[in-house]
Amino acid sequence: MTTPTLLTQQRRIYGEGWSWPLRAAPTGQLARTAGEQRIDESLRLILETPLGSRPLDPSYGVPLEVYDPVTDVVALAWALAQALERCEPRVQDLTLEILGVRPSDATVAFRLTYRARGQLTPTTRTFPFYRLAT
Repeated sequence: MTTPTLLTQQRRIYGEGWSWPLRAAPTGQLARTAGEQRIDESLRLILETPLGSRPLDPSYGVPLEVYDPVTDVVALAWALAQALERCEPRVQDLTLEILGVRPSDATVAFRLTYRARGQLTPTTRTFPFYRLAT
């Protein structure tokens, strides 16, 4: 009996499927992702999906209010963190930290830190996000 590789274990735990956004692999087929990369893509997709826009899963995504001009970045961060916790069960110990506001291009930057279930090491991602009130 062979010992499963780390990637094989991650595929079993975190899934495997087409990458998002869809793109071609060097072989000309649709690119696939597996392991923790699936979680990264899922988190980004949750942040880009308005709540209620998926007919078969209307609870998926972020509330529509976050797409309005933002005046309260703390409320924005709270709404995003709640949506991520609700929609992505493969992450735990999620924290969302506001890094700054750039009125010049109407963006809020934030840092997302989480642990994938079954992992000891946290993962950190930084995102630019959303419009601000002018």
